[in-house]
Amino acid sequence: MSNPDAVPVCKTIARHVTDFEATLAPIGQDITFPEGLNDAWALLKAAGPILEPKLFIAWDVRLLPVFDALVHLRADTHNPYQVNFALAKYRADARLEVEVDNDGKLGFIILDEKITKHGLHRLACKVEPSIHAAVRVLRTAAHYFHHLHLSKYNRGVEERVKIQFFQLEQPADAFSYRTAIGPNLMKNGIVPLEIDDPQEGVEPVAPLEIDDSQEDAEPVYYGVEVFNNTDRDLYPHIFSFDSSGFAISACSFSLFRIDSVLIGYVIESYYGKGIQEAGGYKADPPLRSKHCLTIGYGDGGADAFDFYIPVGQDVDVSFLKFIFPTKSVNLEDVECDSPFLDDSRATRPPRPRAAHDWGSILVPIALKRKRR
Repeated sequence: MSNPDAVPVCKTIARHVTDFEATLAPIGQDITFPEGLNDAWALLKAAGPILEPKLFIAWDVRLLPVFDALVHLRADTHNPYQVNFALAKYRADARLEVEVDNDGKLGFIILDEKITKHGLHRLACKVEPSIHAAVRVLRTAAHYFHHLHLSKYNRGVEERVKIQFFQLEQPADAFSYRTAIGPNLMKNGIVPLEIDDPQEGVEPVAPLEIDDSQEDAEPVYYGVEVFNNTDRDLYPHIFSFDSSGFAISACSFSLFRIDSVLIGYVIESYYGKGIQEAGGYKADPPLRSKHCLTIGYGDGGADAFDFYIPVGQDVDVSFLKFIFPTKSVNLEDVECDSPFLDDSRATRPPRPRAAHDWGSILVPIALKRKRR
């Protein structure tokens, strides 16, 4: 809650920053704390510099709304965490390019090698050449590329966390689980998938429209198994990145733990926000050391994955990003919608604190239409 009449106690700056916390130091020497002050909150007013993704725009008077959109985004200081594009002088340095097609609409060319090496170079989605439309796309696209590339190499995660990707068999009834069938589909860190080609004559009608020419076809679902061979319990976050729509969605699953003290169930939702305490008790880590977690099948409690290629494209590239912290952290700000969619402990001796860490693994899902 905010109080417009509240007076700041002091101003601070982050002196020491780690993965999960920061040490704040006051700015200036004359600091007085009001008598009776019991609580205080830190309010972020300005964030440090962020490594901004770069955008290439060839000079064209028809692209003036895009330049105006960049100015608008730069002037918007409401969200200090907002990531914006920086203009690239050279096309080779950019992750995205904006162009104008023959109909005067704004199109988007992917220049990011992490995506283009799998065959996706141009989006089927286009928008009107207005400042409003350009702001919506550029704000989301900058957020998308920033989080796609935000990673940390961790040898323990890279070498001792194993991820497998399977096609799933539908359950026989509502009281059964999906099961994994066939071999691990991940080859050399990539999941290549072929999607059935639609019937001939189908034309794109709207951005990000899903081809419904085979409505009777049974959807194909996929699941993931993650095995934690490290010595630490992990609190994983799984995000799906859709390169054709710049959308980021979190995989959700539930944790169930019988609490012998409360003689009941503590049910916590794990959806990007991390695990919260319930009645003073913490839920169990989702991925204990030397255990595995299934996502989309078995009793993991998460929805299965399904993929499609937008109408107007023959190739699509998605990513599953696995983030493995050693403590519960809040990552709910990572998610974003596609811009192309119309929207008593004091007496207990302190325990030695283990240093916390995290690592990440990015799995590309390269889709191609199956030719008949």
